[in-house]
Amino acid sequence: MDVDAKRQEQQARYESLAQTRSHDADGSSSTRLEAMRLIHSKIMDYKHEHPANLRKTIELLLKLCQNICDAPDDPRFKRIRARNSAFAASIAPNTGALKLMSLSGWHAVTDNLEKTWIFEHAPGTPQMRVLPDIVQELQKALDEVNKKDQMSNTSGKKRQEQERHQAALRQIEEDRRDRQERQARQREAELASSTAADVPDEESPAEQAVGSSRQQESLEHWLHDGAPSNGAGRARRRHVTPSSPDEADRVG
Repeated sequence: MDVDAKRQEQQARYESLAQTRSHDADGSSSTRLEAMRLIHSKIMDYKHEHPANLRKTIELLLKLCQNICDAPDDPRFKRIRARNSAFAASIAPNTGALKLMSLSGWHAVTDNLEKTWIFEHAPGTPQMRVLPDIVQELQKALDEVNKKDQMSNTSGKKRQEQERHQAALRQIEEDRRDRQERQARQREAELASSTAADVPDEESPAEQAVGSSRQQESLEHWLHDGAPSNGAGRARRRHVTPSSPDEADRVG
């Protein structure tokens, strides 16, 4: 049986008791009924409290009542300081838990400005007779809260698992985009480098002026000599003066 079905069963039991209105002479039945109402309607407030916090409250209430049932004559179990850390954290903030303490026979006294909760009822009194029933209801409530807390933890772990899975997928997608962007930038850089290597460097205006001047000088020199400036050309075109008329005829 799941938690919700169990709560419905307990609510049906509470309503059945309310309808029968069967009260003992000492009013113990009405006390049991009120205890059930406080436990299942006020203390177990899942809307405003996490099951883990409710468990601490119910565990401490159960311990206080169970100790008295087990050792009704032991005074150590019949008082607890309001400043007790467990009491202050688990019971004091819960209005339903404080009402259940009063319904169970506990009452608060203040001595020297210190508040203490005391149980002063002897065995055989109505308060002592109703305590076992309250203990039983608290135990049922504790079982339910434990199941609820376990379900909540399981659900929380699944949710965390899903969140980690989604985060991993997002990281994979981001890495893929980064890799594509790096590859695109690398291709662009390689293309730009290849294009720059194919285009000759442009000369500066000063370099262009020097080159033009050298070309002009070379042209003027060629026109002046009438031939290339190498030694063989000059030798072929050197003027030879004939030493005799016959030699002049041979040269001509």
